[in-house]
Amino acid sequence: MAIALGVGEASSTAFRAVKGRCRQSLRTREEAITAYSHLTVWRQPVRSTSVKIRRYEPRDARPLSELYVRSVEHVGRRHYSARQVAAWASLAPSPERLQALSTDGRTTLVAVDDADRPVAFGDLEADGHIGFLYCAPEAAGQGVAAALYAELERIARQRGLTRLYAEASEAARRFFLKQGFVVTARRDFAVAGVPMHNYAVEKSLGQTGSAVRQAARRLTDGA
Repeated sequence: MAIALGVGEASSTAFRAVKGRCRQSLRTREEAITAYSHLTVWRQPVRSTSVKIRRYEPRDARPLSELYVRSVEHVGRRHYSARQVAAWASLAPSPERLQALSTDGRTTLVAVDDADRPVAFGDLEADGHIGFLYCAPEAAGQGVAAALYAELERIARQRGLTRLYAEASEAARRFFLKQGFVVTARRDFAVAGVPMHNYAVEKSLGQTGSAVRQAARRLTDGA
């Protein structure tokens, strides 16, 4: 779910696969996040004008895995409890997992600074699903995530996709709404016994956007 924009592989299958690992690491990570909330970590801010967006390369796998955790722990604590953030961060994909995903047909883009260090990453699956969109804390609020998303949407349109969709955290929900997405459902689930929630969001790239907007209005009216 810094920005973490916080979308991710949020299916029940993915949760079951990491359930055991979550339980083992949850307590340690929760304690670390609680301590982290009292610290200010300074890093050089990243300006969008100094960022380049390129395709994923195998050497990016480890930095992106670490970026995922930093992103979640930085922004997640603004919207979720320490226990929830710990559960979310425990879902971080390993470098090996990220490398494997890069070969399954999806397009993964990486935003890098002028030293070619990753500061954000996102992906686009063949059916229009955005599985990851995460931004490093030092790049948050600099327009990096928006530029990365814009390139993903450009690729989607170029391929003739008519819909984009994702699962967005509380932090990511506002970002996606600014990009023209609508919320279609709230998703409640648990990670290693910890209650969590995020939102199903989608955006029409074709002429059927009115149907999506009507569904969103019905959801809002029924809330």
